Amino acid sequence: MKMRLLSTVGLSALLLTGILFTLHSCNKNPQTIEKHEDDNAALKAEFEKKGHEFTVRVNQKLETFYSNESGQRLSTEVLRQRSARASGRTTSIISACDFMNEPVATFNTYGVSVNCAQNFVLTWNYTISTNNNLVSVNTATGVKTKGTVKITNSSGTTLYSASKDAYSIIDIGADVSNPGYELYSVTFTSDPIDIFNFGGSNTIKLGGTVVTDCDDVESILIAVQSFNLNGINSVYNNPLLRIDAAWVTQVNPIRIFGEDPAGFCLPYVYPSMQQVQYSIDGGVTWIGESANSTLRYWQSPPVSWTTPVKNFINAHLGFVDPVGALLLQIDLPAGSYNVLIRYRNIVYNGTLASYGNIWPLPVLSGTGANCQAGPWSEILSYPVTY
Repeated sequence: MKMRLLSTVGLSALLLTGILFTLHSCNKNPQTIEKHEDDNAALKAEFEKKGHEFTVRVNQKLETFYSNESGQRLSTEVLRQRSARASGRTTSIISACDFMNEPVATFNTYGVSVNCAQNFVLTWNYTISTNNNLVSVNTATGVKTKGTVKITNSSGTTLYSASKDAYSIIDIGADVSNPGYELYSVTFTSDPIDIFNFGGSNTIKLGGTVVTDCDDVESILIAVQSFNLNGINSVYNNPLLRIDAAWVTQVNPIRIFGEDPAGFCLPYVYPSMQQVQYSIDGGVTWIGESANSTLRYWQSPPVSWTTPVKNFINAHLGFVDPVGALLLQIDLPAGSYNVLIRYRNIVYNGTLASYGNIWPLPVLSGTGANCQAGPWSEILSYPVTY
């Protein structure tokens, strides 16, 4: 990219703290799916390897200030002195290496991938606006960019604490809303954490320290209002706050399962359904909410699910259930396509029992609306030839 001199705020090390959320215990899924043993074993093996996962969009601005290594805020005079003696290095941009203004950070998303039998992994991402070049390691000092995970129980006792080098630091270009600043996407991924710590009363705090290529490295504390996910509004209880994964299990023809087709051990509350839409015109038109002959279920649901999903069987809509009774197939004419796919969680306003143990077709708005939808996933792309 073109070299730019960033002339205002210097960012040496960035401490990201304070995103708190509560995760709940892993319980065996009471719903079971009647499948052939070989298919079930293959699915379980695949999902044991991949884990069950969801993503939550936060988009929360973080207050920033410079601190020393103990987390104490540095005075204006100290910052002025260090700015005067700092020098810049040249990598993708030219760092200003002054400390008289402050960077801006946004906590974008966090994700949880769970293997109920063994462990779970956390991934979280920030966008940081700064006039310095963010790096994985400062070659002058040896200081590395690191993410931190701390888990405490309801008594405040630390159950787990660890740091991990950055998974990725990506320069995504100039910050058009803040002239002279550059935007960076910074992602951290934890090591696998024992599933024992995935407890209902435990709190997980995510943070990190991001360094620049400036010689004079100082920590910058990112203070943020606590982000608590517990009780009725938690992502554990409320699928509308999450983006649960749907799985493309075959590419030609494209077949899509809900999040847990093996029907075993998902440590959070299911959505009622998952909506799937596809596009073959670059996202101009999305197919799946209204009946379309290109959508069908390629096999009959198991006997135990025939009644609950009977309204969907011949509806030609883009919905799958979370535990694998409905396997959606996309039928397209012969040809080559770039198929875009997105999905989101659906939660009915009533319980299955309140609908006579038969899920109605989802009506998302207007007269007769009977459900709510969570946020759409990122768009996935599948080049395919039919």
